[in-house]
Amino acid sequence: DTSIHDVFFDQSDLGEHLEEDVCDALAGELLMPGSHVDAHISPDGPTAASVIDLVASTPNASREACCVRAAERVIGPGHVMVIRGGTALFTASHSTPYRVRRGTPQGAGHLAGRAATAGTARGEASVTYARNAKSDMFFVDAAYDVEEDLIVAVFMENRPPWERGLALPNRDRTGDATVDAYC
Repeated sequence: DTSIHDVFFDQSDLGEHLEEDVCDALAGELLMPGSHVDAHISPDGPTAASVIDLVASTPNASREACCVRAAERVIGPGHVMVIRGGTALFTASHSTPYRVRRGTPQGAGHLAGRAATAGTARGEASVTYARNAKSDMFFVDAAYDVEEDLIVAVFMENRPPWERGLALPNRDRTGDATVDAYC
């Protein structure tokens, strides 16, 4: 069907990201039906603990596939990231114009890194994209997976499921002069 080809060729990257998204969605649905994901991820979106639970309950799927399925449930722009040693090993993105490349350091002292010593960490933080470009601030929930010795972090721009009531950012999200990747 040439109309499908046109959609890919109309993309600025000739459909490379779109193709990856389609493949991830198909693989995710085959490995983890929606009802299975629903049993672990709330309708309000994922938390770091719920992503770790999804991984533990889905032995036939990779951690990356679980992150992709969890990111599909993020309400608004956000990311589900797997971090080891302060470096993003994998990031599934949802409704964001930019993606976090594998192997991108998130910086010493990043909020998500605190989960390695405390077990969990919540607050606000940016993500670092390639070439050290920083995003605007996201609400963040991070949890340490002891069995795998890594951190799972959920970044959400809108009210996250771990906040109750009105959730407002601590500061103007566009006022940081170091932000390079705000859209």
